[in-house]
Amino acid sequence: MIDPNTRRDGKRLKDINLTDDEWQAMNKLVNILEDFAGATEYLGGSNYTTISLMYSLLAVISNKMIPDDSNVEVIDLTSPNTAFDDDVGYEDAPEDEITQQPKRRKINNTPQNCFELEKRVKAALYQSINHYWEVPQEQGMLAALLDPRFKDLEFTSETLRLQTHEQLKDAYKNMKILTNEHQEIL
Repeated sequence: MIDPNTRRDGKRLKDINLTDDEWQAMNKLVNILEDFAGATEYLGGSNYTTISLMYSLLAVISNKMIPDDSNVEVIDLTSPNTAFDDDVGYEDAPEDEITQQPKRRKINNTPQNCFELEKRVKAALYQSINHYWEVPQEQGMLAALLDPRFKDLEFTSETLRLQTHEQLKDAYKNMKILTNEHQEIL
């Protein structure tokens, strides 16, 4: 005969088990988030985190997250609400159960909509990167070009590489002109 507590625990476990679609979605999400984990590890082990390092890592990750179509939901990143606000509630303990905690978390066990979840998460991450790490492209690219670790600019397109080289040449010419003008004044 099965103990009533074991039966109740078994029922609760069955209620919160993931569906096959949810497991597949979780595996895809792990693959997406591996890049963030790697970047976090790399930055955490770095003695001197520079804008060139940050920009190059974010550029690589961001390029992998670019939405492939324009039908992507725009997320309000200024809202205090989270994706989990509707998924957890609280329920009273059954009257026959004596407990020190009168309320416990109730998990929403409704199967989640996994349709295009990978696409939606990538789009949300892409929007978040652009919102929270808004480094002007010119500054980030020039910093990377001047950093010996990233000077080849392998993390970006050939067009942007050439454009960055031209910007550096222009900045050099402008500095040279300013320096000459300053020396003439003295």
